[in-house]
Amino acid sequence: MVIELPVDSRDLIIIDTDRESTSSGTIPTIGLATLNQSGSILVMTVANPGAAGRRLVITQTDTGTQGHTVTTASAGGFDGTNNTATFNAQFETLILYSVSSTRWIIVENIGAVALSAV
Repeated sequence: MVIELPVDSRDLIIIDTDRESTSSGTIPTIGLATLNQSGSILVMTVANPGAAGRRLVITQTDTGTQGHTVTTASAGGFDGTNNTATFNAQFETLILYSVSSTRWIIVENIGAVALSAV
């Protein structure tokens, strides 16, 4: 699967995995991860990227408003401050890029994915 998303006049190309999560667990550190469980809250973790230059898209595909959470392995893993993202609407999406082996940056927050430090 190849998904092309325009980002700051450059193309971000994601190649590799497409993983749908319907129960709590882990998210791969590359590719597309979908959260799809309208009956209960998904509690997900994403590992440290392991290397700079990885691309990851996390999106909620179900229509629920439960508040699925995704927590990074490192404190401040999403943006230097926050390590938890809460998705509570269909198509809320985070587009992430790794800048080091332990840190993601948010390229784009589509919708209103809430960020917090836990």
